[in-house]
Amino acid sequence: MTVDTIQHFKISTGEDIICEVIEFDEENYSMNVKNCYALTLQETDEGVRYYSFKPFMVYQDHSRYSQFLNPEHIIATANPDKRVIAQYKAVIEQQMAAEASLDADEEPLTLTLEDFLNTHMTNKYGDSDSSNLVQFNPRNKLH
Repeated sequence: MTVDTIQHFKISTGEDIICEVIEFDEENYSMNVKNCYALTLQETDEGVRYYSFKPFMVYQDHSRYSQFLNPEHIIATANPDKRVIAQYKAVIEQQMAAEASLDADEEPLTLTLEDFLNTHMTNKYGDSDSSNLVQFNPRNKLH
């Protein structure tokens, strides 16, 4: 990630986003970006304003993920201020540190619900090993 690849966009929804531009595909008219964060304005009761970063898309805040942004929805573009770049890099570093700890403990994505329940819920609440399900509408009764 270099300073030249970090861009600040104002998009048609009114959001300000900061991201790393990986590639601009002129043929398909799309922009491949990653580490995309929206800038949100917060204001205290005393009237002090501050900005914070939040992931632009839900569950897309991992550094190995990238998104495609439609350039037609970009209203304006700018090179971010040095202070914003420093804060953005700090957010990315924190995210990468969190990813490293999560990746070490990550369970396989192919884990079935039954396996998960057997692994994580067995006797958690002191239940017996026998089933505590009550069968409603038994098959041999006709109402």
